[in-house]
Amino acid sequence: MRSDERKFSLIIFYSLVFASLTIFSGLWLFILDASWLDSKDELEKSFEGVLEIVAPHLFAMAIFAFVINHFLLFVDGFCQKKALKFSMFIFCLILLINLSGYFASFGILFFIYLKILFLLLFTLSFLWVFYKISFRL
Repeated sequence: MRSDERKFSLIIFYSLVFASLTIFSGLWLFILDASWLDSKDELEKSFEGVLEIVAPHLFAMAIFAFVINHFLLFVDGFCQKKALKFSMFIFCLILLINLSGYFASFGILFFIYLKILFLLLFTLSFLWVFYKISFRL
């Protein structure tokens, strides 16, 4: 293995470890914070309060998605057009996760289930990316 390939493999490996730990800790914190199931009264927040939570989440999740998705361009047999479509799918999921969280904060139970569904799709799609990238190692 050439030196450049080894360096690239190390970067991908540590990025995947970091991304896996980030997703796992995010899901774990979401499950631990099950207060949204106990009481609908505590869920209601002001628009500004929800915006203070949604804005940094959108930013952080978008950067996370960008860093992970750009590795798809280096996977053999994965064209740029597919990578762009997949990246747009991930960014739409990020927006839907945050919007459903916003509407769930007003006590609408349906949006809580939508948020869980979107989080599962988000996690599964990143597991797919990790699978594709790991064969590049």
